[in-house]
Amino acid sequence: VVDALIQASGDADPVLVSAAAAALGATDTPAAASRLARLAEHADARVRANAIEALAVGADPTVALVRTGALDPVGRPRANAIAALLRRSRGEGVEQLRKMLSDPRAEHRLSGLWVARRHRVDELAEAIRGLSNNDPEPRLAARAAAVATLFDETQVPAPRRNIEAAA
Repeated sequence: VVDALIQASGDADPVLVSAAAAALGATDTPAAASRLARLAEHADARVRANAIEALAVGADPTVALVRTGALDPVGRPRANAIAALLRRSRGEGVEQLRKMLSDPRAEHRLSGLWVARRHRVDELAEAIRGLSNNDPEPRLAARAAAVATLFDETQVPAPRRNIEAAA
């Protein structure tokens, strides 16, 4: 199976290659990890994103590649790399996500909101509320508001005391 996936990952069709990259992550073999490391530098963003995510699933992810992915010029691979960092090193992942949420490129901010929602990065709730109020892209502001609402739902209000019953 691993050999077939490695062979498929060399195809010219980026959809097939990205699917092979995603499947290689479940094999946890040195050959798969080596191929995924090369795919993390592929010209197609979807292939890079799946390779980075697959590397992060393995028992010994190539942390340097994940950190490099966190600087990817395309939002999706960058988001997958930051998600992997959040799982491995929460503080580093939060700082990278903070940078992504303030990126001037709308695609990156949108992908950053996906990461924040998926991984419940409530450390950045205030920054996300700021995006919901100030982002120049209306769909991003709306998405940020929806993500901020999720963080608000996780806040448990203090229990009310029944003053009359206590008297």
